[in-house]
Amino acid sequence: MSRFKPLLFIGVLFFQLLLRTGLPVAADEPSAIQIEKLTAFARAYGYARFFHPSDQASLLDWNQMAVFGANEVLNSPDDESTEQVLRRLFSPIIVDVEFYKGEQKPKPETRKVPDKEILAWQHFGVGLGDRNDRGMYRSARTNRIVTEPVEAAPFANVLQAMDANGLRGKEIRFRFQAKVDQKPCRLQGWYRVDRESEKRGLFDDMGDRPITKTEWAEYELSGTVDDDAELITFGVMMIGKGSGLVDDAKLEFKDGEEWTEIEIKNANFEEGASAPSGWFGTAKGYDYVSETKDVAQGDQAMRMAGQTKTSAAKTGFIELFPELGEVVDAEVCKGLRVRMPLAMAADARYAAGDDGEIDSFIEKVADFSSQEHRVIATANIAITWGVFQHFYAYFDQVEVDWDDVLVSSMKSASVVENRQAATDSLKWLVAQLHDGHGNVIDPHQFRNAKFLPVAFHWIEDQLVVAASNDDSVKVGDIVTQFDGVAPADRLEKDEMLISGSPQWKRIRSVAGLSQVLDGREQVMLTLRRDDKEMELKLESSKDRPARPEKLAVVDTIEEGKEDGTGAVYYVDLGRAEPQDVDPMIEKFANARGIVFDMRGYPRGTQYLFQHMTDRHMQSAQWLVSKQVHPDRIDMASFDKLGRWEMPPREPQFQGKMVFITNGSAISYAESCMAIVANYKLAEIIGSPTAGANGNINPFGLPGGYRVVYTGMRVINHDDSQHHVNGVKPTMPMKPTIAGIRSGRDELLEKAIEVIGQASEKAK
Repeated sequence: MSRFKPLLFIGVLFFQLLLRTGLPVAADEPSAIQIEKLTAFARAYGYARFFHPSDQASLLDWNQMAVFGANEVLNSPDDESTEQVLRRLFSPIIVDVEFYKGEQKPKPETRKVPDKEILAWQHFGVGLGDRNDRGMYRSARTNRIVTEPVEAAPFANVLQAMDANGLRGKEIRFRFQAKVDQKPCRLQGWYRVDRESEKRGLFDDMGDRPITKTEWAEYELSGTVDDDAELITFGVMMIGKGSGLVDDAKLEFKDGEEWTEIEIKNANFEEGASAPSGWFGTAKGYDYVSETKDVAQGDQAMRMAGQTKTSAAKTGFIELFPELGEVVDAEVCKGLRVRMPLAMAADARYAAGDDGEIDSFIEKVADFSSQEHRVIATANIAITWGVFQHFYAYFDQVEVDWDDVLVSSMKSASVVENRQAATDSLKWLVAQLHDGHGNVIDPHQFRNAKFLPVAFHWIEDQLVVAASNDDSVKVGDIVTQFDGVAPADRLEKDEMLISGSPQWKRIRSVAGLSQVLDGREQVMLTLRRDDKEMELKLESSKDRPARPEKLAVVDTIEEGKEDGTGAVYYVDLGRAEPQDVDPMIEKFANARGIVFDMRGYPRGTQYLFQHMTDRHMQSAQWLVSKQVHPDRIDMASFDKLGRWEMPPREPQFQGKMVFITNGSAISYAESCMAIVANYKLAEIIGSPTAGANGNINPFGLPGGYRVVYTGMRVINHDDSQHHVNGVKPTMPMKPTIAGIRSGRDELLEKAIEVIGQASEKAK
């Protein structure tokens, strides 16, 4: 049995039990035929979206198609077979698609032709249209003109701000008309109140209800201005490529029973010939222009548009090509297969029907709208499962049964009745990747987030208070019950929805205990102190819990001479900027020892490593897949990206160097720690790092969700596995409860001891 299958099996059972007993979901179990249809739709959807090359298929908004298709499947009668519903959904737009029963058909005749004659998809990783991937990952069809977004900020924003004086304590509302002009993108109105106390004030960004409709409509945000408000900022943001239109903005406050309009600049966007005046908007890669042809009222509206660049038709951007006539022929459910072309002749016109039928189907998909939670949830499972099925680079290292994951996810998603349950079904799916970067971001979930006045550590298999802003709770107290549940049970439950290695899951779940997402005012803790137990109600607030004070970013542990000779220094790489360490380089070179703290995320100071050795160093290996076939068939074809090239630098550090790390070190921190480990630059004290490295590949989903995962493959310098394993310490060590209670940093103490021992040996 594979390494993670027992966990998967237990996780499926527990999650289904959770859905039946702990979450508000529908009482009825989904029928077997309904689950068969949903899973078959998900498989066919992935093949069609990412590998069918025709021009007609490229016209669809595929996220919208997932929602449309999920609704059709969920509402299909039981007497409509899986084969029939799939034909109904894909045949109108996917040319030469077949759904058939029986054994796989003989492979069609294929022939090699010049690359310029091939129309096919090529994937470098996978391009999912998210500006946050910074252009690293890409997908395109061969021999087609490509229009791509230019390098740009994650989102565009236009805004105004005004003094909150006179509006404190009053109910306000921000209204405007808007529409999406060119998909895919979404618009979101927003406002924010800045307070004297610097605590978060009134805020709404429509993250749970983004604007995706292509018709003009009015939208509204309303709330009460905080009593200590200083500034009110409001505007509209656009996320994703495409363009959107905004018109007829109004900011109002309630005076008695009446709404009174507040004067704002150029509210109707009528002023300004080429761009609307009075609104501030600057974001790299976006234009803000006046629109005169498509308006909601008056003569002008404002258009927000992502800038694009058009490339001439290219043969291809990677060296892999399928052969002309090649098809995917794969099982979508037991006894039913899909067959569709992977490569076509580039100069032929392909159509599943006449232009009118195709346009009608595309329009029907684009116009469909659903707020039903189970529809959005099953659509998101179909999209996300397909991305990972074809492009996730670590399935050979975690060995989950991904087909079983699809079935279990669809079972849970198809019966959800609220957004929280829908979010959890998607989180559970992502958790099966065991990818520390894997995450589901639901902006709605954090709108009412509050925090407890305490932070925790998991030490010696117990939940221990690590910091406290509440006089009734002391550092070192043992939590025996958290809201009536044993902490180990609570953490185990939470970790079923967290992706990553065991060490990363525990870091995330323990940190999550300080956060209250359901808006509750109080949380009950049972604490043990000096062999006595007590129950306390902790008040939640918008303030994050304070952490214990650390040493300075760069600190002197033991004094030496003025030039640093004989000194021992401490450097917190999670806080240190280049301006903090650069003035100390000469002193570091003369130091007797340096402790580098990598229990966090560094800030661009890895060049310090070049002062630690006279060898030329490189980073670990970063690999991106190149694919033209589905189901990761080409996954062995990796492109080696450029590695960090790190020649030695003067002056060289002469003293003993020690690094402290643990499971909180992830991604970029692990690139650094892998160099330390491979080139044996220093002792490493602590516990394994998170085991998740490589650039992320984020993508948006219906309902305003965002999914993040590792879009490449990273392996150690010696070709061994880094994923999940992380960088292991040379001197394993964990803090103790006694150390926490006495305010000691035991790992730092051990690092200083190692430096002292090295000094004694050198004498």
